[in-house]
Amino acid sequence: MKVKIRKELFLAIYYNEHFSANDLTSFPIDCDEKEYLSDEYVEKKLKEMSLIGAVLSCGFDKHGDEEFSKGFMFNHIDWEVVDYDNYSEDTNCFSLKKESLLTILQDKQSELSESYSLHKRTWKHFNRLCTQHSELRVCLDEYISEYDNRRLDLKAEMQAVENAITFYKNTAQLEESES
Repeated sequence: MKVKIRKELFLAIYYNEHFSANDLTSFPIDCDEKEYLSDEYVEKKLKEMSLIGAVLSCGFDKHGDEEFSKGFMFNHIDWEVVDYDNYSEDTNCFSLKKESLLTILQDKQSELSESYSLHKRTWKHFNRLCTQHSELRVCLDEYISEYDNRRLDLKAEMQAVENAITFYKNTAQLEESES
């Protein structure tokens, strides 16, 4: 099942760990911030996305709105991300403005790899310190598990962004070869 999702909604969810439908409807879809994602659209998409495990219900916020978090499948390619300017619910034929989304994804990729290499350097430095100072050795086990978890999270996110970039590049090549 392919889910069509506006770029604005995709990014609003991508950048937030927890969100309610209400949070997402306050997300602007034009640069003048006069138009926002509609209630009906967000409700419909959240329903579709929860069917494929892209978002998971995780209780209610203090206003009584259902709260969601990104599911494991959020980074899967079971949807088409479409640009607002070229978006239409009833048509399968719209052109994606890949450059802008691709740029965002590539920026995210370099930010993640920078964070990853910084983390590796910190780990190396900390390990060296623990070797030199016996009183620090007790901290080592705790740091190892924290570091490993962080490293796995980063690797998974880097992989997801890389998959998204590949997907958009392939989509672009397909469109070019068809025209």
